[in-house]
Amino acid sequence: AVHAPERWWRGRILYSATEQQYPHMWDIAISEDWQILGPPRQLTNGDAIEQVGAVGKDGRLLFTRMGVAQDVWTIPVDANLGTPAGEPRQITNGGINQVPSIAADGTKLVFVSNKTGMRDIWLWDSATGVENQITRFARIGSRPALSLDGNRLAYPATKAGGECSIMVMDLSREFKASTLKGCFNIWGWSPDGLNLAIYRPEQKVRSVD
Repeated sequence: AVHAPERWWRGRILYSATEQQYPHMWDIAISEDWQILGPPRQLTNGDAIEQVGAVGKDGRLLFTRMGVAQDVWTIPVDANLGTPAGEPRQITNGGINQVPSIAADGTKLVFVSNKTGMRDIWLWDSATGVENQITRFARIGSRPALSLDGNRLAYPATKAGGECSIMVMDLSREFKASTLKGCFNIWGWSPDGLNLAIYRPEQKVRSVD
């Protein structure tokens, strides 16, 4: 998405535009009769919102940069009282980390993170505290679902051409995956981890093995 132009400087238009997730500063050459003279040029890049640019007399670019962070936290809870039983603890750090799904015994947790610049799935191990990237350039559309035993992972993915599907990954077998083509959202796993409930907006819920 291209935002409103911000400056016209020495035959170039300075503006901010969003590619993938965050807006960054761009410029493009333009003639006096408002004709584009070439492709746009990206001036800034990073995991932050960069906009409201200005150019000094010496050609130096000035702009605002706002960092955005969202993390996953854990807190022990008294199952009988439904009240906190300890202090909250931050699990993730860096980028936007969201929509977690956890195994029944709490040993594994998956979440979506953009810490590499793309929304991918990461696996957190409670015993070691280590995070491992599960998908790469999968363009995760919504929340993943981890089976109760922590062995199977389902997630929606979209290819660059717009084709979407549900991927089912067996974490106990070197991440072997199978594919169900179609644009679905995930409801969740059955208690035995053998069936997955998926749905499309305004359509019936389906169950797949």
